[in-house]
Amino acid sequence: MIKINLIGEEKRKKKKKPFKLRNVTTLFIIIMVLTVLINGGAFAYLYLTVTNLEEEKKKNEVILADLNKKIGEVKRLEEMNKEIANRKNIIQEITKNKPIPIKLMNEINQTMPEGLWITGIKYENKVAKIEGIALTNLSIVGFIENLKNSKFATNVYLQESNQIDFEKVLVYRYILTFQVVI
Repeated sequence: MIKINLIGEEKRKKKKKPFKLRNVTTLFIIIMVLTVLINGGAFAYLYLTVTNLEEEKKKNEVILADLNKKIGEVKRLEEMNKEIANRKNIIQEITKNKPIPIKLMNEINQTMPEGLWITGIKYENKVAKIEGIALTNLSIVGFIENLKNSKFATNVYLQESNQIDFEKVLVYRYILTFQVVI
């Protein structure tokens, strides 16, 4: 008689194969290869990054050198502008004070008595210094009094007056200062 099994065969349990050393070696090799590949890729990435950063650094150094050169040029131009501004101020001051020496000479000419000569005039910071010679001390005193009465001069001060021999003639050498009022 033939037996037909309608239930089916029992599932047979597969026996687990014992873990072979060959599989461990293969797994180890695969892990090592993957580790080498990952490390190689990371190294290549970092190397390219470092190379790009070094190139960028070189470009930035060139730009920095150019900018430093331009900064030096700008500083030089600023110094030149300051110098030009100072010169402009000096010219404006000279132009502004230009009539002062003319007025000073006119006023001195009008207040000079006879027998008095001027050998030098200096004008600085609204102070005039006059040096000269006179035949008598009275001429010097008259000149000082005339300057004191002038609206152009204040604080007239006789610094020095002494008798000297000038070409075999006894004369008085004098130095006086005063404030110029404009």
